[in-house]
Amino acid sequence: MLSIAESRWLKTGSPTSRLQFEIDRGDRFLLLDGRRAYHLGFGRQTCSFLFERLAGANQTVQIEATAEALREGIKSLDDEVVGRVGLGLPEGEYSVVLAESFVTPVKPGGTHDYFLDEQVALWGEDNFWCLPHDPRVPYFRAGDEDIGGGRRLFNFVVPMFPTKWLTMTTVAQYMEDLRTKASGTAVSVAVLDVRSPADWGDPKPDPVEHWCITHYLVDGHHKLNAAAEAGKKLRLLSFIAVSQGVSTRQEIESVVELMSRTR
Repeated sequence: MLSIAESRWLKTGSPTSRLQFEIDRGDRFLLLDGRRAYHLGFGRQTCSFLFERLAGANQTVQIEATAEALREGIKSLDDEVVGRVGLGLPEGEYSVVLAESFVTPVKPGGTHDYFLDEQVALWGEDNFWCLPHDPRVPYFRAGDEDIGGGRRLFNFVVPMFPTKWLTMTTVAQYMEDLRTKASGTAVSVAVLDVRSPADWGDPKPDPVEHWCITHYLVDGHHKLNAAAEAGKKLRLLSFIAVSQGVSTRQEIESVVELMSRTR
């Protein structure tokens, strides 16, 4: 499970950020340079959880002034680089967390695919396609945990471009670094979606609520893949957007507190 070393609330971002959120008739999107990069799912709690890569997800969002600091790794949220990173995000309030976790790569339809396993177990297959949801991108899981009351917490790390676009010599260098030190810090903007079906059959499923935190990777794709390949923990600076998920501020507070206790 993703474990949080430090957290704080922060109002930051810019109305001219390359990244923006959009809501269109109940559909939520993450935009990159004005193009839809990810469909974030629907805004109703009873709809099944999903993310889906769109054509605009085709590049990283590196902030040059922070590149070297992120390469070396952030040790505290007091580091001034955190504020500079925040200014490159959509304007809003965030729960900012400095965390780490082992990450497991997942191919859609393959082993550990949430949409093939846990989602079908709770919601069943899509009534129209009669198939599991296809996120159209390989992604990473960062642990899941029962949080009581018929609820289960899931963490996903989702890249802005496919693994095949990486420079493998850079991945290899980060893997070499992991032998003696941390592999730097990756950056993500995240949303928490709390999802549960409006009704279900008999017997009642367990869990009946999925609390899904999706960390959309802004910077650090090589670090992410190096950590996965080496079987080491990824260090992640994640900005959880308070007003963009299907969740309340209090629900974000509760999962951050929970993950802070897992250290």
